[in-house]
This record gives sequence, C-alpha cells and structure tokens, in this order.
Amino acid sequence: MSDHWYNLCFTWRSGRADFYINGVWVYTGDQHPVGRLSVGGTLVLGQEQDSPGGGFDINDLFAGDMHQLNVFKKKLTLAEVTDMYYSGRCAEIRPTLAKDIAISWDDILREGILRGDVTMEDSECANRNIL
Repeated sequence: MSDHWYNLCFTWRSGRADFYINGVWVYTGDQHPVGRLSVGGTLVLGQEQDSPGGGFDINDLFAGDMHQLNVFKKKLTLAEVTDMYYSGRCAEIRPTLAKDIAISWDDILREGILRGDVTMEDSECANRNIL
C-alpha cells in the first residue's frame, strides 16, 4: 500500500470473516474459528505472532501509522463499516455504534504497553494520537 490513509476493517462472527478496505467489501471467508473470544488475553498490534504471546519475528512487523483502532462486541454490518469510512478519519464513532465498543482507541493509548520501536505522535485530528 502506498503512503496514503486507508480504512481497514476486519469483521468476524463464529466461522465467517469479512474484510473491507475504504468501506468496500473485498473478502469473505468461512474457514475461520467458530465460537466466541475469551475474556482476558493479549491484543498484539503491529506484529505477527507464531504462538500466543510469542514467536515474534522482526520480519513480520507492521511499519506505518495506526489511528482510531477499535474492537467491537459485534460483527459490523456493511452499512456500519461504510458509514465509518465516509464519516472521515477524524470523525467520532456514532453513539449508536460507540455503545458496542469493547476496546477503544483511547483504551489502547491509555492502557497499552508499547514495546519495540513504537512512538506516539499527534495526529492531524484534534485531541487524537497515532501510534
């Protein structure tokens, strides 16, 4: 991907996953884990892991900026994904969808543990940061 902002969204619900780029559906798969996510665990951003919490390889990392990453308690609909993209990078999540956030970007910035060559910077959006 080039040096432009992209809105990426991955949705999953018990066996079915969908992937969107800039509000447009690009992939559906049905060979994904069935069930629910367990409480607890570790959310790893920017690094592929070969085993839970480990097996990190310097060649399998993300290089770029992350902004407004949220984890929702439900599988988002195409309309919700599209609305978030067209609302713009700096838009607040609509209250009807915000109630379904399980882990917010603010939670990640406030409680996350930064490891490796990670910096926090001001974004182009007022009162928002990027990693």
